[in-house]
Amino acid sequence: MKKSLFVLSFLVVLSLLLTACGGSAKAPAAGELQEVTIVGDWPTPWVGWIPWLVAQEKGFYQEVGLKVTTVVPATVADPPKYVATGKADFAYTTQLDVILGRAAGVPIKSLAAVFRYNNWGIIIPKDSGITELKDIKTISLYDNTWDTSSFKAMMTYAGLNPESVKVLPATSDTVPLLLARQVDAIGGITNAEQTSALITGGMETIILMARDFGVPDVYVYVFATSDDYLAKNPETVKKFIAATMKGLQYSVDHPDEALAIFEKLYPDALSKEYAKASWEATLPVLKTDVYGLQDGKLWEEVQKFMLDIQLIDKVVPVEDLFTNDYLPAK
Repeated sequence: MKKSLFVLSFLVVLSLLLTACGGSAKAPAAGELQEVTIVGDWPTPWVGWIPWLVAQEKGFYQEVGLKVTTVVPATVADPPKYVATGKADFAYTTQLDVILGRAAGVPIKSLAAVFRYNNWGIIIPKDSGITELKDIKTISLYDNTWDTSSFKAMMTYAGLNPESVKVLPATSDTVPLLLARQVDAIGGITNAEQTSALITGGMETIILMARDFGVPDVYVYVFATSDDYLAKNPETVKKFIAATMKGLQYSVDHPDEALAIFEKLYPDALSKEYAKASWEATLPVLKTDVYGLQDGKLWEEVQKFMLDIQLIDKVVPVEDLFTNDYLPAK
């Protein structure tokens, strides 16, 4: 599975009729668990889903009276649409999609951060002799706005002309081009493309991190819901986030058990070798002191960056983008 974490899907969302937003959760009968749904970010289950799968299997949701069902989306464009139209109660989606959605009038809000830093960058074969941006002549980037804009921002930050590099757009996997030495570098993340190059092709690589070249240190993934669901079901949201954050921390503290839970639930989703390597590469971006906590200054920084590179044409108040109010009290 290839994860282009910054697939910007709101050109599709703009066409939505948002009158069909989710309403109040159906109250369970006495002694019954309340059913809620979360839509994943990708049509194939991957290790990024482990935190809430662990919460499910360890009984953390049941402890707070919830029964959580995972919805596998048909496309990467679906998660924000599902929560905006009430087809799912919660979404595992990107920080960027929340900002794009708000700019387009889509009423979704982040409830908790998952990844703690931007792990996207330029991946280069270790034996190529290339160690700096200035030496790259050809690169393959996913055909989405984020990859292209981040690469241009990195080049500009380094005082280089982005037009000096030949870009090969990719709609699916960039790794085969790198393994075949058809390009000098590819865009990707540490726990997907860089891991895949090593596992599938035996290629050791280096990565020039975008956050070292002027690109904001985005949270990447967040848990989100719609304004409507949040307003009508605040206690349900609080229970879901508390149990999910418990699952997130447990996953980091017990990584082998957490991976085993994923493999039990989705045995055919990924090869064991790739799942293990991807999970090991994911753990560093999950670890933090306070799980889920979001910083308003970072949201402002990311929103301004997106405005500057014309991903959005206006900014909104940061309180419309995220809230920490439903995180467990510390």
